[in-house]
Amino acid sequence: MPNVFISHARADEELVRRIRDHLTASGLSVWTDEDDLEPGSQWAESVDEAIGRSRNVLFLLSDHANGSHSLHTEAAIALSHGGKRLIPIRCTKRAEVPFALRPFTAMDFSNRASQQALLERLADLLHSEVPDADVEVGQGDATGERVLNLEAALLRAEKARYDQQANDADRILKSRLAGVAVLATICTATVGVVASAVPEPHTIVAAIIGVAAGLAAALVFDVIRSIRLAERSSEAP
Repeated sequence: MPNVFISHARADEELVRRIRDHLTASGLSVWTDEDDLEPGSQWAESVDEAIGRSRNVLFLLSDHANGSHSLHTEAAIALSHGGKRLIPIRCTKRAEVPFALRPFTAMDFSNRASQQALLERLADLLHSEVPDADVEVGQGDATGERVLNLEAALLRAEKARYDQQANDADRILKSRLAGVAVLATICTATVGVVASAVPEPHTIVAAIIGVAAGLAAALVFDVIRSIRLAERSSEAP
């Protein structure tokens, strides 16, 4: 019976291997799909069974895992079982925490220099008892109820994913509209200043210069806004 299930993106296999090796050396049993998924088996059923038999579920969050459908699915499965310790692990600074995992305190593995100490802390934590982990799911009606809970959890996870994407799109749109407003203001002001300083025959040239200057200033402004928006998004809990 595995003590730990690790949810991760394929591209993070190096870190997964390091975590698995450390936890295994400490006496824990670890399940990962690339090592324990049987050939010919169905992924969803195997993952559901492995999570159901695990007391701890780790979610490795990284740039590669951002927006991962499988990670959202595995989070929903883990929540539907109940009695599990769920631990999000930030592998990179810009890693996104799925909506379903935001109530759980994350560990920060983004600083490679401190990873060894964090691995020791993680192993100690996983060896401790999971609160309410002794609640077992029965058969019959209880199994049917868990299936319904799983379906509801999957729907909530999917809705949360789309809501998050919609919120991100709305925030970006508002940022762009604000940029357009600033562009119009800068162009108008620049044209006025340049036109007042240039003789009458050259008013058209002044207007062109003003618009070009306004566009350049607005472009710089928009780049700065985009960078700050990305930084705020990466720091969101």
